Amino acid sequence: MTTGWGRRIAPRAAAIAIACALPVAGCSLLNGPAIINSPSPSASPSASAAPSASPSGPITGAPAGTPVKPEVFMANVDTPNGVLRVVADVPGIYEDGGTCTVKVTDGATVVQKHNTGAADVTSTACGQFVFSLGDLPAGTASIVVSYQSPKHAGTSAVTKVTIP
Repeated sequence: MTTGWGRRIAPRAAAIAIACALPVAGCSLLNGPAIINSPSPSASPSASAAPSASPSGPITGAPAGTPVKPEVFMANVDTPNGVLRVVADVPGIYEDGGTCTVKVTDGATVVQKHNTGAADVTSTACGQFVFSLGDLPAGTASIVVSYQSPKHAGTSAVTKVTIP
């Protein structure tokens, strides 16, 4: 890829430059693209202009009203600290403000917590939920995540964990 100033951008650097043009977090960590001088730089801009790498609008996910399928990204029983940690997200949509609910059911015991969803790079992040093992009886617990917003709603598949 050649810029209008006669400099050549290495292929990997071009991909980084295009990725950094998108409105996503993390590009500041890349320190920008590497630019390599071409063997014979040109003083005039290239006659053919390359198409813009910038998107024409914000990143969007599934259309409004589309059912979504939240996921349990991680469920970890941390026995030394006496907690169950659950991390959840909603892939395919990018919105702030929806309600994520994680429900842990162990026998007749049901414990649930809520977080507000936040638009992330590839999904709507529900965040981390921490449940005290003292609130859950020993046995097999079922974890279900649900998500509700004005635009989307859905429930995850069941994830099982063993409570000591």
